[in-house]
Amino acid sequence: MKDLAPIILFVYNRPSHTLQTLEFLSQNELAEQSTLYIYSDGPKSNISESGLEQLMEVRNLIKNKKWCKEVIIVESDTNNGLARSIIDGVSTVIKKHGKAIVLEDDMVTSTWFLTYMNEALNKYEKEEKVMHINAYMPEIKDSLSPFFFTKLMQCWGWATWGRAWEYFIEDTGLLYEKLKDEKKLEEFDGPSNNFFVNQLKSNISGKKDTWAIKWYASIFLQGGYCLSPDSSFVQNIGTDGSGENCQADTMFDTSLYSEKPEINLEVSQGIDDYANSSIYTFYKKGNSLYAKVNRKLKGYLGIKDKKATIFIGPLPPPVTGLSVSMQYVYENFIDEKYLIDINYTNKSKLSKGFILIKAVMKLLLLLIIKPRIKQAYITLALSKAGLIRDILFINILSLFNVKITNHSYGSGVNVLFNSLSPRLYKAAFNAYSKIETTIVLIEDMREEFSRFNEMKLKVIPLYYDAILDEYKREEKEDNIINLSFYSNLLYSKGIIYALEAFQELSKRYDNLKLNIAGLPMADNFKSKEEIEALFNKYKEDNANIEYYGIIKGEKKLDFLTKSDILLFPSFYEKEGFPISIIESMRCGNAVIITKHNYIHKIITEEGGLVIKKQDKDEIIKAVEFYLNNKKVLSEHQQFNAIKAIESFKLDNFIKSVHTVINE
Repeated sequence: MKDLAPIILFVYNRPSHTLQTLEFLSQNELAEQSTLYIYSDGPKSNISESGLEQLMEVRNLIKNKKWCKEVIIVESDTNNGLARSIIDGVSTVIKKHGKAIVLEDDMVTSTWFLTYMNEALNKYEKEEKVMHINAYMPEIKDSLSPFFFTKLMQCWGWATWGRAWEYFIEDTGLLYEKLKDEKKLEEFDGPSNNFFVNQLKSNISGKKDTWAIKWYASIFLQGGYCLSPDSSFVQNIGTDGSGENCQADTMFDTSLYSEKPEINLEVSQGIDDYANSSIYTFYKKGNSLYAKVNRKLKGYLGIKDKKATIFIGPLPPPVTGLSVSMQYVYENFIDEKYLIDINYTNKSKLSKGFILIKAVMKLLLLLIIKPRIKQAYITLALSKAGLIRDILFINILSLFNVKITNHSYGSGVNVLFNSLSPRLYKAAFNAYSKIETTIVLIEDMREEFSRFNEMKLKVIPLYYDAILDEYKREEKEDNIINLSFYSNLLYSKGIIYALEAFQELSKRYDNLKLNIAGLPMADNFKSKEEIEALFNKYKEDNANIEYYGIIKGEKKLDFLTKSDILLFPSFYEKEGFPISIIESMRCGNAVIITKHNYIHKIITEEGGLVIKKQDKDEIIKAVEFYLNNKKVLSEHQQFNAIKAIESFKLDNFIKSVHTVINE
């Protein structure tokens, strides 16, 4: 996208809030192409010692990372206050650039925030009627259009143009008189219980000093339109009582927009009266005496309205793609949360029974004593035994009106359902139909849930370990080609086929090595002991096979950096979207992969070779192709490293999953 608007961020002395704001902003798709102005206000005359320390911490924080392509910091020696800072800062930047996107230090943004703002600014740049772009939208239960025009300006994350900002009137008394003379006070306030008129009066009397009500009134007097989304691109994390003009309040809490926006709204459609009325009504209810007293009382008693979330799934050990992903999602979830760990791996039937009884009892107890639990994140099994357990969990959660988000990490839902008896099918279908949203890993996996018409489906790709961003491919001093097998060692993952192929290749080439990472595990073909015995025999017979076991941190980085080609000859029944493939790509590996389930869809012809399942000769043929075509090997390696960076960032995965949970 060309001609991006500059971003303006206003900060003071809230380091924790500022860090979250900057971290989320930097994860936006267009952050690396954008200019960011940061206005840091000076200390108040009566600032405490701790307050001054926090101010200095903020100033150090904003300098310690390149949050956007260009960061311009403006530090004030004196305290201007938020209103003065915003009015002057916006005026200065807009005079230079003609438009601007505005944030404060307590605004966490969707990963699509900058995309939305810039698309809207470009689309309506010459439409005089459109004066303001809203990013925030309160949670309104009414069904609204994806995007619409309203008269009401929202001040938490916004954008405008110089042509509109020139109508800004700072004199609140003048604004009030103009609205009164034009008999527009009642229309300006809407059915909001004097929410907006009282803000004007408070500024006139000096009780408050805010900028937003002045901008709203200025737009209103011009008959301007404000573009709004049906769900928010911004979450205000400052409604915890720490902000200059925001008391502790949960009224404005919202979830973040999770999909790439497509704005197809034309100015000729005018103000959406239904949406406009719904928003005014929201503020009316929130400004009623009952609502204000209720929120004050809850704040005094420490009672929180925020929803709590229960997470149901396996955590490591053992280390699997599912357990590690579950750990990332759970540990990085910042709101109130509870966990039910249901890791059955390598457990006896008796142990599994005890784990299930304990999990059910814990779930019931939590739902009874923690009524704030309103949403659940669950990873459903792909076996009949696991299905019966999941039916139980889903029905219990549904009984307590808990919204359920399922994250499907593997494939085989259709196979599982097609294998069920009529009675079990009905029970399973009824249970799955109670799931509101399922997260799948790639577009093609939507078909797994096609029988559930009411279920929402979201596509969120997996990720690579952030430590792999330290990867640097160095020129080799020798001509050794390192093959890798990076997966737990199940027969159905193709480990024996990889070993057989390598034995044959070793006889033909003396410059090959095979590095293996993962733990021997049982599957439907061979027990753990059988696979261990076979693996050890091949390893002992070939000195060019090196076994790493479980790899983490620097050991993982070393393993993947050393590798040139990943062998992934899997025919594992429930194979979904292995993280090991993504991590190998990030470290510049070409990939040889079987055409099985969805895994071959991860790799394009620019990054790897797709082969038949359970065929060592296919593996040999693919490896020899790369050995004889070093230029293609290098091109595939470079392509995969770039693709992984663009598509599979860990932060994006975590934030996208959290957004879906909170929707």
